[in-house]
Amino acid sequence: MAFVNAISFDGTLLIRQFFQEVDMTKTEAVDKNLSPEGLKDVVSRGHVYNMPFEVNQYVYMITGGRALKVVVTDIGVGSIQLNGQWYTWEEMENKGGVYEAEFDALTAIAQMMN
Repeated sequence: MAFVNAISFDGTLLIRQFFQEVDMTKTEAVDKNLSPEGLKDVVSRGHVYNMPFEVNQYVYMITGGRALKVVVTDIGVGSIQLNGQWYTWEEMENKGGVYEAEFDALTAIAQMMN
């Protein structure tokens, strides 16, 4: 907490205000030390997302009926960047999907052919 004084040229005290110190808002990891109340607060504000993949992780993208091994270069709430190209989640669903395991990608291709 800090007090700010404004003094006039003749030396009299004009204003004395109380300011509460405020911490800057920044990105913080949600970990096991977060209280249940803190977790409920974060979730209620709609700021929690489950990202299915990590940056620099290899995944399999279906395109043209083939499973291509690509790297996740970035990931966002509404899109994913694979090998430097951005795709929305809807685009990936329309192409056939993106999968963590090659077997899952090949299974999805087989299901699309039936």
